[in-house]
Amino acid sequence: MRITWEMRGGCAVYHIEASVELFSADGIMKDLLESIQVEGFTKVVLDFGGVDYIDSSGLAALLHMRKLCNDSVKIRIAAPQMGISRLFEMTNLSGYLPVDQTVEESLEMIKE
Repeated sequence: MRITWEMRGGCAVYHIEASVELFSADGIMKDLLESIQVEGFTKVVLDFGGVDYIDSSGLAALLHMRKLCNDSVKIRIAAPQMGISRLFEMTNLSGYLPVDQTVEESLEMIKE
């Protein structure tokens, strides 16, 4: 598991390289939430380009993190692999956590 972040245009971009599943999901989301809150970020892009797998535990942890951030933080998912993108569509989570094809698209959309 590896998570790095950078600032791009006033937005924190987290690059996640991991499988987000039962054994790792809570730790990953806890680390992300803590970083977002400590740094005071209000615009966040989660780059899922390096996420090769996410299960229901991962989705639940992601939704819980989103809920704890409340409306004060805009969050978008960027660059998920095709299977993960389909999962967001099938579960209708893309309405709650918008999904974009690229990090650049997420950065553009989060400005609005």
